[in-house]
Amino acid sequence: MVLNKKEVYTRRMQALLLALFIASSVLILHAISLEHSLYWTHPFMDVVMHTLGGFALGLLVSVICTSIKRGVVLTGSIVLILIIGWEAFEAMFVIVDMSDSNYMAETLGDVVLGMLSACGAMVLYKKGYPAE
Repeated sequence: MVLNKKEVYTRRMQALLLALFIASSVLILHAISLEHSLYWTHPFMDVVMHTLGGFALGLLVSVICTSIKRGVVLTGSIVLILIIGWEAFEAMFVIVDMSDSNYMAETLGDVVLGMLSACGAMVLYKKGYPAE
């Protein structure tokens, strides 16, 4: 399917708006989860947040890196750096208990989950929003 420049621009904007909507939803859910201690009373919230966050990051970075050669490698690298940065943020601001014996396994799981979600977003973006 060949798209003209206006159609490509429109599709990119749709993807960008979707990524920003998901990211905003994650921020709101995160604030509510912290306020009501949902991360501690409902452990699955962490899975939901990392899945949505990874998807939003993957989609957002895909939109930005779409026209760059080797965009998939660059997109994946940027997303991985951002996910690891988030895990470092959690550790620095004591959002997670680093003394917990499951800390490393949980952190690795969070990174893998975020990357899988981001990869899903990148694949969907590539299929639904082709380059020029």
